[in-house]
Amino acid sequence: MDRSYIAAEIYNALAEHDGWSSYCDPTLAFERAELGDLLELWRAARGAADMPARTSLTARLLKRHMPYLAIYERIDTSPVRYRVRLMGTRFAQTFGDLTGKIVDDVIPATRVKRFHSAPETVLAAGAPLRFVANTDVVDKQFYVAEYLMVPLTGDDGHPDLVLSRAHFSPATSWAGYLRATKYRKAS
Repeated sequence: MDRSYIAAEIYNALAEHDGWSSYCDPTLAFERAELGDLLELWRAARGAADMPARTSLTARLLKRHMPYLAIYERIDTSPVRYRVRLMGTRFAQTFGDLTGKIVDDVIPATRVKRFHSAPETVLAAGAPLRFVANTDVVDKQFYVAEYLMVPLTGDDGHPDLVLSRAHFSPATSWAGYLRATKYRKAS
């Protein structure tokens, strides 16, 4: 079985066990065309490598996606800790601008495990993954999000960065949204 599917199964079992309104879909069956567009940019940037370097995805290349992007850098593995390297304006409208901040220092301790699990899953898979989630922000519980998360190598060549592109939208039912995403076919 492909590493992406194994990583997604582990993530989904953890999400179900811990009661997170979140799901990892390794089929990359996006609802939003913009996510597929970014995936193609990532694939072109990586060339023959497993994943591209952060420096190969320039601001010029990502210009139309910038407001919807976040870049997370794993700065420690024991325990896992992430710094937000970049948070676009649309991302920040939902979660607040966390650019330059250590995640563990700015989100409630009860949400840190959930936060760390998505980028850790992407790095474990070594491949792009699609996530859908109900937002975990007190005043925005009515939002759902579809994410593309892709791994990147840092300046030292090690995979320790995750680029995330999100689309937020209102939803009346997380259960209905999740059911629809599970039955969506990859295109």
